[in-house]
Amino acid sequence: MGGRAQYTLAAFFAVYEDYQVNPSFAHWSPNTGGPEDINIVYVNVDEAEQYGLEGEFTMLLAENWSLFTALGWNNVEFTDGVIPCTDPGQPALSPTNPYNVCDAKGEPAGSQPQWSWVLQSEYWQPLEIIGGEWFVNGLFNYRGKADVPGDPDKRLSTDDYTQLDLFAGIRNDSWTARIFVKNALDESDIVSKRAQGADYNDLTLVAPRTTGITVDYRF
Repeated sequence: MGGRAQYTLAAFFAVYEDYQVNPSFAHWSPNTGGPEDINIVYVNVDEAEQYGLEGEFTMLLAENWSLFTALGWNNVEFTDGVIPCTDPGQPALSPTNPYNVCDAKGEPAGSQPQWSWVLQSEYWQPLEIIGGEWFVNGLFNYRGKADVPGDPDKRLSTDDYTQLDLFAGIRNDSWTARIFVKNALDESDIVSKRAQGADYNDLTLVAPRTTGITVDYRF
C-alpha cells in the first residue's frame, strides 16, 4: 500500500509438562465444619497445550488519520492429568473426602479469554498557536468469554464484553493536554469471578463511565 501499512502475524504451539495452575474449587474446611471455596492453592497437572494466532495491522488512512488493530486467539487446555474441582455430581465433601478431583483432559488451563480484539484510530491537525496539533482518538476493546480451571460447571465463567474509550486534546513536543471518557457507553460487565467462602463470588467489574483531564509535560 505504498508504504502506508504494516502487518504482523504469529502462530504458536507449546506443550507443558507438570503445568502449574491456580484452580478455584470447594474443599472441606475444618474451620467452618463445611464446604468452602478456595483459590490460593497451586497444583501441578500432568500436561497442557497452548496454541493460537496473533496479528496486528497498522495503516495511515490519510495524511492525518491512522488506524491500528490487533486480533488474538489463544487456547490453553489440559491434555492429561487430574485437577481439584467443584463437582456436585461427585460424593459430598467431608473430613474424609476433603475435595474432589476431575479428569483435566480438555478442560481450560487458564482463565484468560480465547479471543481478544483491539481497534484504535486517531485523527489530528496542525494547531499553529501552540506549535503543535489537536487530536481525537478512539480505543475499542473486545474481550471474549473466559473459563476458570477446576470449574467444570462454569459457575465462575465470564461472558464476553466490549469497552469504548474516547480522547481529545492538544499537544506539541513538550506537553500534552487531553480530555478522556473511559467506558463511554457505560457498560456494566464482569471482568472476572473468584470463589470466596461458601456462599458468594468475589467479582471484578468493568469500571463505570469515567471522565477527566490529564496533562503531561516532558522535561
